[in-house]
Amino acid sequence: MTGASRNNPLVPTLHDIPLKGPEFLEFTLPVDEMKTASGFYPIKDNRVVSTKNEILRITALTELINEISVEGTGGGYISNELSYRSLLLRDLYNPVLPVGHIHTPSIKGYDEGKIKLILSQLKGMLTQASKTL
Repeated sequence: MTGASRNNPLVPTLHDIPLKGPEFLEFTLPVDEMKTASGFYPIKDNRVVSTKNEILRITALTELINEISVEGTGGGYISNELSYRSLLLRDLYNPVLPVGHIHTPSIKGYDEGKIKLILSQLKGMLTQASKTL
């Protein structure tokens, strides 16, 4: 809606006022613990970021200094923007609250069996995460 593109990323606006915040934020979920959860699907910690200049696999946010994001680790989906806003609110109001973003496997149509597998694995991941609190 902003007219932005991969070659011309634009800061989102609200009531014609640019939204403020750092270009990149880091989630704080305990990934190593969550990856120990059992389940049907692989659990990945995706650290690939597309910037205006290149596609990077990063290990720390410092590797993104002076970069401009064009696509997050999970692609160019609205869920990534929602995750960014959640992380921003966490940093503003409760910086110790673990927050992150989990992409679930895609399914076509309603598939109760796959939904149960995904939910069971998510429950296991959250159980493992809660042990760190």
